[in-house]
Amino acid sequence: SHINFGTRNNNISIKHHINSPARLSLFANMVIKLSPDLVHFHHIHGFSAAAIPKIKNVGIPVFFTATDFWTICTRTTLYRPQDNSVCSGPETPAKCLSCAKPGLPDWIARAAIAASNTTTAKLSDSAMQIFSLKNRLASITGYLNAADRIITATNFQAGMLTQYGVDKKLINIVSYGVRLGKLPSRAELPNTFDITNRLKIIFIGSLIPIKGLHILLEALCKLPREKLDCIDLKIYGEAPDNNDNYYTLLKDYVFRLKGVAKFSGTFRHDEIGVVMRSAHLCVVPSIWYENAPLVLCSAIAAGTPVLVSKMSGMTEIIQEGKNAISFQTGDSSELATTLMSLAGDPAWIKNARNQHATSYRTPDDYCDVIESLYLAVVKGAKAPSVPRSDLYTP
Repeated sequence: SHINFGTRNNNISIKHHINSPARLSLFANMVIKLSPDLVHFHHIHGFSAAAIPKIKNVGIPVFFTATDFWTICTRTTLYRPQDNSVCSGPETPAKCLSCAKPGLPDWIARAAIAASNTTTAKLSDSAMQIFSLKNRLASITGYLNAADRIITATNFQAGMLTQYGVDKKLINIVSYGVRLGKLPSRAELPNTFDITNRLKIIFIGSLIPIKGLHILLEALCKLPREKLDCIDLKIYGEAPDNNDNYYTLLKDYVFRLKGVAKFSGTFRHDEIGVVMRSAHLCVVPSIWYENAPLVLCSAIAAGTPVLVSKMSGMTEIIQEGKNAISFQTGDSSELATTLMSLAGDPAWIKNARNQHATSYRTPDDYCDVIESLYLAVVKGAKAPSVPRSDLYTP
């Protein structure tokens, strides 16, 4: 039989976030046949949150890694595109309904949630969506609490999960590791940046609004021409369709900068060390709650100084003023001021480079920690105390 695992265009998709019996039956049968020692979910969107207790109930330990905020946000990102703001969290189902249906008055959202019940849910797909949304948070967090261990990469994400019902005792915070590939010498740092010895800046990421490239480009557009002539920006990311409105905006900014910024396409993952070391500065201007993004982790590991949005999921893994400078999220003027200062004097970049640790966490280090948790659970021993592993290994 055919089981549709897609939920994006499903008229009752939120119901499947919580429980999708047909999917779970297929998955549970496969797990029973394979008889693993442990099942580790890195996302449960496709199976539904009920997959965790489903597997736990057949006697198999379950781990879950929270890589984003899907468990508490139907949009996954805790970002509100209708007003370009981050969300403080799902305080009420009505708040989530207003976000899911932009333009819906708050009073109607509250009334719809209040009137929703098992009877009204049967009236239409929309009514089922509202009822599912009403129960989504409590249901999913309840299912998460059936896991043996929950892994997060940051204190911020762990705090968001526990704030909305996840058992704190289940959570282990384990920093990501990165693999840089070849790591050449750093780009030569001149005593002064000028038109022939430019400040080399890179942006690496998807060319979508929440990654904030427009903030960086807007900041550059605010600099006087004599400073712009001392800067070179390379933008790494896959170009979307030319009809994409956001990409059109980015191209307009690049055109206005007259040769300062350039779209440089993509690169192989094993080349990231080379790309990082080719730059004096990496900018991570995201406007949503990034959760220890690997670009930021890679820049720190490579010893490339960073300018980063003041978001907790990112600022907690930097050393403010030492290897990175944070700026108010979305504030292109503050970013422009920082860029102006750095373009005028490379001293901070030099000092940041000098403080770079020679070793860094790798995926092997990350896996060693996860494996130790596996063994503790499978063997029935008390799980080891795993401190938040630092990126700055001495």
